[in-house]
Amino acid sequence: MCKRLTACLATILAVAMIITALPLAVWADTEGDRQTTPSPTVQEGDPKDAEDPAEPGDTKGAEDPVEPGDTKGPEDPEESEEPGDPVIADPYMQVSFLDLLEGKKVSLSEDMATTKPKDNDGSGLLFAGPISEFNTGRVTITEPFVFDADHNPVGRISLDALADRNIFATVKIYLDDAEKPIAEFEIDSRSKKDGWNTDGCYTQDVYNKIRSGEHTVSIGFEVSGKSGVQQASILLRSIEFAENPGIPVMYFNIDEEQGSIEAMNSDE
Repeated sequence: MCKRLTACLATILAVAMIITALPLAVWADTEGDRQTTPSPTVQEGDPKDAEDPAEPGDTKGAEDPVEPGDTKGPEDPEESEEPGDPVIADPYMQVSFLDLLEGKKVSLSEDMATTKPKDNDGSGLLFAGPISEFNTGRVTITEPFVFDADHNPVGRISLDALADRNIFATVKIYLDDAEKPIAEFEIDSRSKKDGWNTDGCYTQDVYNKIRSGEHTVSIGFEVSGKSGVQQASILLRSIEFAENPGIPVMYFNIDEEQGSIEAMNSDE
């Protein structure tokens, strides 16, 4: 009886040991799996582990590429509208209108929208457009003239200009915002023989009319044409503000078509 009881107890104890050891083994296997199971591979484009995209204004990331027209890049030299070098080295010397055009010192008012200035084969600055635009518009020399009238007063204004054939024109010189011209020149039309090389020099006394200081010079026109003429061309060659010589001087124009200066000076 005791032997049977002992055998039963041994059997129960063995079963109990097996049952007790089984969870430990399972737990050990499970823990091993946990330790050896590789981490899931991050797929390309997975938003969980990828860095957050740079927010607008975030300076941590790379700089944004410069878009076309972005002002971050260097300025386009062709779009620069910087004025040219000074043209009027001495306000009392003759100033060429071609030099003013090359130096970007000539500006036309809005009234002369279709009137275009151009180099007339080196003979001067030619303005061509409707007669109506000449009569309402202004041509402005944007570089100022600086006069010292207290010590070197301006005595006269000289203009070299010419109108096209069948055109009657008066050129008016204005200072600053004045509505009344300081000088007016009734210019000749180009001849059939000499064309745009026809002489066109004029001068007018302006003594005591120009004060010291900086002045902007603009040019107006009074233009008409023969019956049916709607377009006009006017050539401006040069302008000069000459110092007063201090002694009386007479200026006059000579029409050499009536006789050359050499013939006039001849004793014969």
